[in-house]
Amino acid sequence: MITDRADRDYAASLNLPASVSVEIGIFEQDGGEAAEGLTVAALGFIHEFGVGVPQRAFLRGWYDSHSSEIETRFLQILAGAPTVQQAFDRFSLWAQAEIQKGFSSPPLKGLSEETKRKKGSSTPLVDTGALKAAVRVKVVGA
Repeated sequence: MITDRADRDYAASLNLPASVSVEIGIFEQDGGEAAEGLTVAALGFIHEFGVGVPQRAFLRGWYDSHSSEIETRFLQILAGAPTVQQAFDRFSLWAQAEIQKGFSSPPLKGLSEETKRKKGSSTPLVDTGALKAAVRVKVVGA
């Protein structure tokens, strides 16, 4: 989950409910088994933070490289949504789709030749598609 404390102050400046937030991540209830006894959430953690493998921050990397676009998109959605709740819901769907798109063409560290041979593919983070499918964005406190 990504948390940006400055966003709470920004939300207050827009008169948005302070109790409402958007959480991005792989939530435990969504993470079935991925491989070798690991849950999808554990596999995501390993890659996000580079635990024993090259770091491939598919969540934090997306957030960091799209921070200005995120704000612009949220304001566009907020302006066009009939309610604040619908704005948060629509924004969540957009963010989830954008993060999942990054799995197809991510600016991530490449795989070693050994890993390519084992996987039969040269695409980082995508083997069965379970990790990509487990990325969720949800509105909390609405």
